[in-house]
Amino acid sequence: MKTKKVALIGGPGTGKSTVITELERTGYKCFQEVSREVTLEAQKKGIEQLFLTKPLLFSEMLMHGRIKHYNQAEALDVDIAFYDRGLPDITAYMNYLKTSYP
Repeated sequence: MKTKKVALIGGPGTGKSTVITELERTGYKCFQEVSREVTLEAQKKGIEQLFLTKPLLFSEMLMHGRIKHYNQAEALDVDIAFYDRGLPDITAYMNYLKTSYP
């Protein structure tokens, strides 16, 4: 089955995670925001704000996590999967920080 994929994107505090939580509660397959995992891993290594100290590394880690989620959805037997943020968010934040990226 080809799973439709829907990414909820937008600025901080706009309700994306709240919507994802409600969709999960009603039975939809959802993928949580990857940046939380990336941030926690960096903090375990003593880097409090990876996004601010190494934005390119942070963004690369987000990209790999989001691609992993995309591939996981491909293997599911569901009609639709929802994502808390997506690839467009990575470039948006890099542009916001005026950081060049490949």
